[in-house]
Amino acid sequence: MLGTKAEEVFELGRLNGKSSIIVPDKAEMQRRNTERYHHDLQTARHQLKAISSFLKSNLAQDNEPKSEPVQAGTLEALHSTIQEKCSKLYLSTNYSEAAEKGLKSVDDRLRETTGFDKGNEAVGKAGLYFLGAAAPHVDKDFQQAIQLLLMSIHLFRDEKAHTSDAKIDDPVRAYEYLAMCSFAMHFLDNCEIRKREPRPKPPKATTVSPQKKLVTFSYDELSPIQIQ
Repeated sequence: MLGTKAEEVFELGRLNGKSSIIVPDKAEMQRRNTERYHHDLQTARHQLKAISSFLKSNLAQDNEPKSEPVQAGTLEALHSTIQEKCSKLYLSTNYSEAAEKGLKSVDDRLRETTGFDKGNEAVGKAGLYFLGAAAPHVDKDFQQAIQLLLMSIHLFRDEKAHTSDAKIDDPVRAYEYLAMCSFAMHFLDNCEIRKREPRPKPPKATTVSPQKKLVTFSYDELSPIQIQ
């Protein structure tokens, strides 16, 4: 009934001479302890793996080619900018700050490239164009997909920045945010600005006003209703 605080409350009750504190039975306590153990074990394993990859990435390699490929799911696999700005925060378990820093890094890079920090403005107003589409007939889909990715990152950044608690306490979820930012950074490494020619304005339609006819009549021809 008291969750993870059951043991603390029970100890406080014993010191106060109270014995009416209700605690979960032995089977329930064992189940909770097992779940807590596996959760902590998974977190520790992920952190150790991240620390190992971070240390490897900072060792001097003397320009020698790496004998082993970079493993997916590690900090070493992320874009260099995301590694530089977010690794220390992530390894110190500041997951919310690490994710927010990664999102802001993408916005900053987009602003440096185009002057805008929103994907739709960078493409529509600055003429940002991404290289690397699989084929010419799918280039439009490729451009739109990256634009939506950048727009999503900007909205995620606003969502995290407008609250004092970004509510990210899971290392896996935080890494997913960093991976998304890394994905966008690689696209920004392979883009260019293409100025769009303004569309010619359509000629104004000329309208010919109908000829006005002068109608003459005498005052005596109008009825009283027409005069009103």
